Amino acid sequence: MNYLEELLVTSNRSKNMYAYLKKTYGKDQIVVKNIEHKIIGSLFRQNVLSIHWVKNSLLIQTKDKIIIYDPKKGKISIFKNISLIIEKIVYSYKTWKFIIEVINNDESIHIFLVNLEDNNISKLICLRNKDKISLYCNMDKPLKKIVKNYIYKRTEQNKYQRIDSCFDKNYSYIVENGTIYKLNGFIDRYVYMQDDIVLSIGNFITPTQIMLFSDFLEFRKDIKKDGFSHKWINGIPVYDNELIAEETIVFLHGGPNSSFLPLFDYLIYYLSNIKKRRIILLNYPGSTGYSKAYQTSLYGNGGRIDLDSIMSVILSLKINTEACIVIGESYGGYLATMLAFTSELTFNKCVSINGFTDLFFQYIFSPARQVILKYFDISDRAHVKNVNPIELAKHKKITQELIFLHSTNDKICPIGQIQELLKTYKETFSDVHCNQLSLEKIDDISHEQFDINERIKLTSKLITVLEK
Repeated sequence: MNYLEELLVTSNRSKNMYAYLKKTYGKDQIVVKNIEHKIIGSLFRQNVLSIHWVKNSLLIQTKDKIIIYDPKKGKISIFKNISLIIEKIVYSYKTWKFIIEVINNDESIHIFLVNLEDNNISKLICLRNKDKISLYCNMDKPLKKIVKNYIYKRTEQNKYQRIDSCFDKNYSYIVENGTIYKLNGFIDRYVYMQDDIVLSIGNFITPTQIMLFSDFLEFRKDIKKDGFSHKWINGIPVYDNELIAEETIVFLHGGPNSSFLPLFDYLIYYLSNIKKRRIILLNYPGSTGYSKAYQTSLYGNGGRIDLDSIMSVILSLKINTEACIVIGESYGGYLATMLAFTSELTFNKCVSINGFTDLFFQYIFSPARQVILKYFDISDRAHVKNVNPIELAKHKKITQELIFLHSTNDKICPIGQIQELLKTYKETFSDVHCNQLSLEKIDDISHEQFDINERIKLTSKLITVLEK
């Protein structure tokens, strides 16, 4: 199987060519096809951030350069990279001069005029909503017209859209001329061709792949159902593969401003399909994709309502906790650690992958300190003592094995806080109890493992730890 991290797909303005980016095993391949879906160009590059059409050439943005690639002529021009991640090409004058859209972390939209020849960047406008527009430079009439037309298109619904798509957490649906078609996956994006629609689709066990809507209509070509069903347990949304297995794994995602979606994850695929474990993917309060109230309910309540929701699901599903492993990543790793310290139930193991264990350490040393400010009231020291693992390590014994699987070069959740927690626990309790805590270091992976090689390496290490 060719495991893909992601697949980006885009079509040119004439809708007679489309390109997609495959990120697989550390190699980034850009493939260009024509209206007959035949390959007319292919290019390998490292660390590709985005691809966009500029007239009939592709703009490929990598970490250190911008490449203009003409697939028909095979011509490549290389320019110095700009300090912005391009979200969209709004308008192109030439293949090296264009207007771009950039989206900031606060979801505000910024428009820039870029000239690659002299690496000149001019900020034009900022859109925070349709009523609040900030101008940053004087624009001539032609430029004003382009920007005004862009704003109009953003605020007006596309009346010429041929299809609509939606997702109900289990299946994707495409609506064409009143007819509804159901597909076994999550449609990440789709683009129009002159006589077809190119879909990018995948699920928990199927890597994202290109599918033609015409093939689905004519041959009912679809991807294999992943076996997971979405359901609500006491108001908490979960995905459950419902396998009858000796062991159950409860997964807690990071973020917490995130959620499990049917997108391919090598770790989930391996444990579900190869190891045949029952998998519960739990979208605790604070997860995105449900309602604003559900997402914001965790603000100031970290380490409380999220833990309550996890315990509520486990108890309602009547899971045998002695055969249950709780695995969390990042913020989910923090939750797995908290469960090990606070739960009255005894789990087989709790595993924290690149999690944090000290709110104040994280606030001072991590670039993700805003997470601490948003989800915890660190001004209330009495409250913090009950939700901060390093404080719990000073007086609470754990009743299950707690394993920290942590990257040695994690910048988001630095490993130093894990080492300090282990030291604190050992100073408080005897060596017998200390054997239940362990740190497994892993080199050469990032905090989130965007590279598939890193994810495979993490999975291998995790399996080794679980089967000890």
